[in-house]
Amino acid sequence: MARTKQTARKSTGGKAP
Repeated sequence: MARTKQTARKSTGGKAP
């Protein structure tokens, strides 16, 4: 999976919560 700017929110699913 390509990680976006949000690396910390990776836990929540990246972009979509």
